[in-house]
Amino acid sequence: MKKVTVFVLLLLSFSLIAASSIDTDFGIEGCEIDESESLLLGSCSADGDYFCDGDGNLFSTLLEGCNQETDCCPSQYFCNASDQCEQRTIVCGEYTDKEQCEAEDEQGGCFWLDTGDDGYCTEDLTEGSCSVYDNEAACEDDSYNLGTLGAGTEVCGTVTDTGMTIALESCECEWDDGNCSLGYTATDTFYTGDPDAFDCSKTFTTGDCVNGQQNISWVAESDITSGYDDDSIPDEDLEGADCVDGSEERLCGSSSIKLPGFSTIAIYVVIGALILYYIYQLTKQKDKKKKRGKKK
Repeated sequence: MKKVTVFVLLLLSFSLIAASSIDTDFGIEGCEIDESESLLLGSCSADGDYFCDGDGNLFSTLLEGCNQETDCCPSQYFCNASDQCEQRTIVCGEYTDKEQCEAEDEQGGCFWLDTGDDGYCTEDLTEGSCSVYDNEAACEDDSYNLGTLGAGTEVCGTVTDTGMTIALESCECEWDDGNCSLGYTATDTFYTGDPDAFDCSKTFTTGDCVNGQQNISWVAESDITSGYDDDSIPDEDLEGADCVDGSEERLCGSSSIKLPGFSTIAIYVVIGALILYYIYQLTKQKDKKKKRGKKK
């Protein structure tokens, strides 16, 4: 009996030793750019410098080419017919009229982004957000693909620092309560049972593009869809998924220049004032000549 017990104990010991020597490797399919940034399969980096294909291969878009379907290229470049990122020569910012802007279809085209009472022409759709759509049909149709390319979509197709996956396909423009917002879902990557998951909705307010600078602000709302037994989302999960209110100043409209506080009406007023001043000067000179004539 003792021999059997010893044999069983030895067998268990060897089993534990063998088990302890096995490394368990949990991984997510995708591409690693560096230690701090990774891309999911089929996604483009926020700056357009890299693309991760469906097989997990990482490509430098400037050095190794692009795909016209994804149009993954850095700012000021477009994916040409040879699947190469080519420098743009058309400056969309020179168009100040919406109709002319949208009529340009060369080199990737130009896009008119409304900013409330005004708007501007740009070649970079990432300057826009879902909030540029002013009706439900346009929002859900998302013809500009702002739900995957626009402002706030930098988190789409990534894994957060807290281990939550934000799938690219979860990012879309959503119409809610009279506004078009960016919506996406953050889900625990590794879990047992039901994963912690929540939906995030962000509504953007975009200011005018003035001298190449633009203010953009957003309001974020979250809603638990799974897990989170205490019915609250930790701040680190919200911050990791960028589901928090915020604002920032950023570059816009490559060569678009708008004088601060200088509207079309103001220009007419200034021109009118110059004309009146010119007439005043002419009248003054005529009066002087008349006075000189009388003295003679």
